[in-house]
Amino acid sequence: MERDSKGRIIKGNIPWNKDSKGLMPIPWNKGIPMDNETKMKVSESRKGQTAWNKGKELGKNEKHSKFMKEYNKTHDAFAKSSIGRIPWNKGLTGIFSSEALKKIGDASKKRESWKIGCFKKDHIPENKGLTGIFSSEALERIGNASRLRSHKHTDETKDGLRIKAIKRWKKLEYRLKFTGENNSSWLGGKSFEPYPSGWKNVLKEYIREKYNYICQECGIKQEDAKEKLSIHHINYDKHDIDEDNLIPLCRRCHAHTHKNREYWQRRYEIFVWTKEQYRQYLEAS
Repeated sequence: MERDSKGRIIKGNIPWNKDSKGLMPIPWNKGIPMDNETKMKVSESRKGQTAWNKGKELGKNEKHSKFMKEYNKTHDAFAKSSIGRIPWNKGLTGIFSSEALKKIGDASKKRESWKIGCFKKDHIPENKGLTGIFSSEALERIGNASRLRSHKHTDETKDGLRIKAIKRWKKLEYRLKFTGENNSSWLGGKSFEPYPSGWKNVLKEYIREKYNYICQECGIKQEDAKEKLSIHHINYDKHDIDEDNLIPLCRRCHAHTHKNREYWQRRYEIFVWTKEQYRQYLEAS
């Protein structure tokens, strides 16, 4: 085994016993538990012995400190890069089978680590009823932080923000960042496809009247929305204008349906089912 001048093993050296098995004999007492008498003898023999690292602070060790600095640096960089990241499975259901979910649940029940640090029921805080714990300066800082969290923009500030947004949108370079293929909701230009000949205002008004001019997602009335409710195609096929495939939504709720289409389609399909269809679905499942 090659070593340097200080006796350290040279990097890249391959140990002579790599991938070798059966070189060491099997201990005679492997798998045999110690009886209580033997345990007492071992305990007595170790009395008075002092551990080599007793009283030493690991933070003062140069190698350990260097390792922790590098670890903290990497951890902080990873934490910053995770801000705003959307989990790949957000909004998805049915990823795990019923057996897998049962195993996860059973494992969670056995795990006791989640209880550490949790307050028990009817826990009474140590500082309940006490006053004068915080100084006047600390209370002022806490108050200022609370006011910033609950701060609401004035109408003047809202108008200023709206004007700035309109000015930005008027710039062609800015609009191109969010239109066409650059938009996250782009589906190959489906919105430019023509509607069928039966898609007229009479049909739209009939659907609104059928649902009493109420948004079927948030429940807002058309008169309160101060604009006509949009008519949404449940299966996202604009050529399917059957009344069972149409539902009125306000502008805000209709905008939400442009993403996660499978979820919204299933939600509204069940919504427009008749009692007989729902009964058949329950019997089949």
